[in-house]
Amino acid sequence: MRLRAHATSIALVLAALGAVAYAYLDRDHVTESEKTQRASNVFSAWRREELSRIAIDHDGEHIVLERTKDDAGDPEWRMRAPYPSEKANQEAIDKLTSVLEFASVVRKVDASTPATATKLDAPRAHGEIAMGALAYRFALGGDAPTPAGAAYLRVDDLGTVVVTRDVATALLQTSDAYRSRAVVPYLSIELARLEVKSDAGAVVITRVDDVSFTLASGLRASRSKLDTVWSALAEMRAEAFVSDAVAEPLVATPRVTITMTPKDATRAAGVLRVGGACPGNDADVVVTRDAPTKLAACAPKAIVDGLATSDAALVDARLFAAHDDEIAELRIERLPAHGPSAAIELARKESAWREKAPVERDLSGEDAEAASALVAAIARTEGIDPRKSDGPFDAKARVTIHRADNDVTEVIDVGAPDANGDVVVRRAFDGARLHVAAAFARKLVPSAIALRGKELWSPRIEGAPVVAIETHCEGVDQRVTHDGDAWAMRAPAGYGVDNAAVLDAIDAVTRVRAESWVADADDGRMGLSGQTPCVIALEVAGDAGTRTVRVEFGREGEGGVYARTSDAPAIFVASKALRDRARGWLVDLHAFVPPDVSSVTLERNGKRLTFAGDAGDDAPDAVLRAANVLRADSVLHLGAALADEGFAHPSLVATIAGKTGSKRITFGRESVTNDAKSILVRVEGIEATFAIDRDRAKAFFDAF
Repeated sequence: MRLRAHATSIALVLAALGAVAYAYLDRDHVTESEKTQRASNVFSAWRREELSRIAIDHDGEHIVLERTKDDAGDPEWRMRAPYPSEKANQEAIDKLTSVLEFASVVRKVDASTPATATKLDAPRAHGEIAMGALAYRFALGGDAPTPAGAAYLRVDDLGTVVVTRDVATALLQTSDAYRSRAVVPYLSIELARLEVKSDAGAVVITRVDDVSFTLASGLRASRSKLDTVWSALAEMRAEAFVSDAVAEPLVATPRVTITMTPKDATRAAGVLRVGGACPGNDADVVVTRDAPTKLAACAPKAIVDGLATSDAALVDARLFAAHDDEIAELRIERLPAHGPSAAIELARKESAWREKAPVERDLSGEDAEAASALVAAIARTEGIDPRKSDGPFDAKARVTIHRADNDVTEVIDVGAPDANGDVVVRRAFDGARLHVAAAFARKLVPSAIALRGKELWSPRIEGAPVVAIETHCEGVDQRVTHDGDAWAMRAPAGYGVDNAAVLDAIDAVTRVRAESWVADADDGRMGLSGQTPCVIALEVAGDAGTRTVRVEFGREGEGGVYARTSDAPAIFVASKALRDRARGWLVDLHAFVPPDVSSVTLERNGKRLTFAGDAGDDAPDAVLRAANVLRADSVLHLGAALADEGFAHPSLVATIAGKTGSKRITFGRESVTNDAKSILVRVEGIEATFAIDRDRAKAFFDAF
């Protein structure tokens, strides 16, 4: 009874086993299902995964393509004839198999048609396709009358049919079409050693790890410079093939000889020679591969430039071989002999960083950005004149990085400054000593500001009420205060205040951010020690009273100006624009024109012209328009005019009248101020010399 209960299941299992057994035993036959599905195709079955061999004979060539497996076990095609064991061109094979798989029958040819009519008595090509145990033999006859380019084809189980042009073309390809275009036998990642001999010299590159190579000099090879060599090897692809007989005379005295030693000691070395121009094509050069297999081809001439290099040209000037995105850990430490122990240690944590020393914390925001910037700077910076030296080296600090991808550690030791103020660094990898600029060397020593964000003020003062601004810089000493209603110049007294300039200065100081952090304090080379610095200061009102914040500026450097705040001695780089505000007067630049200009009187070279507001011709209109918008662009200095400013013999005097009075303006000599053509002016009643853009006063001078 139990057997009857399971009879249906048992029957299904037996049927399935029978089907599998039938399929296995019948694998060398085309199934009815295959015939039905491919009724219009030339080949009644196409078992893509079992496709193993294609043989084609035509025009005296015997071409055999065989599917096998590469060293990694992945399928690949190789040519067994006429070039035994040569890797085949995968793209060309894919195109051939695709054409054959989808080849369709244009029409069938009557079985009584004589072979002489289809020229299958002397076929242009014949061959065999093997798919596991299933094999097709075929022969390609002559051209069919229609459609254009069609041909006769005979297949074992199909008889004679007409096929399209693309099928005939595919079966008549020469063996060169299926040859791999790769001339170089090994990729760079497969090499243990590369030797290149050229007119530039002999270069020997030996692998140390996944990304590092040494040169014959013992110095490390630059990854970026080696990329030029690797690129040239990658470009060494066959544009065309030539015979050994043609190639040999052209490479007998090679321009470049390449020997490639693979990491796998069981594989033969690769040897290539690059010679003269290809016959009939000066854009290509002849390349022969002498080992591990023979090949002669034409390759782009540009490869010679990438390969003709010297040992010295490939030396790495960077401190580390790792790129910044490859660094998983960074440690900067002071060595015990040079002061108290101190260290900065970082480790990647997902897409950010974790600080492990001097404190343990996850970095975010600007602190994380500072960590990334530090790692990038250390990874990308190059030293000067790398040379090997085994002499004593007094290291005061050490920088260690760890590459997680291949578990490699790199170390540099940081020494003392040289005679030029640069710092000597020793690379542990190859013993090379390099000189790096002092500005960068500071990043190689642990510092409290190394991971500091760019924010300067804590608490922030942006938007807080400012009651005074004071500057002392290069002879500009001024104090401006706000009495609740307006700004007033307290020192020097007697000048109007340029409200826009004051507000711009306040905005610049309250929003200032460090371009970069430099050092914990001035080391005597930043212009902030032992001298009176340039200063801009604000008095900021708050709930706890008035707070004074100051920015002090030293000398220019690192793309800006060295500076520090009143909050701490740490040095940062500020913009030159902020420093320029500290040495710029805040005197009113708009005190030139009375309200509602009614007339302008111009005097020049003894001639006097007056223009009234009701004049209608173009010239007066231009003069009056210029007068209404006249203003200075900058204050050059306060006090009396200087002898060389041209006011003893004015170039022009303008008297501008309005409802509330008049202003007398004296124009001096032309000058260049802030890289722009300007003219110096003084206004009656204001002890200052101003600069005005020449174009602002053009209408006054054009009136004469």
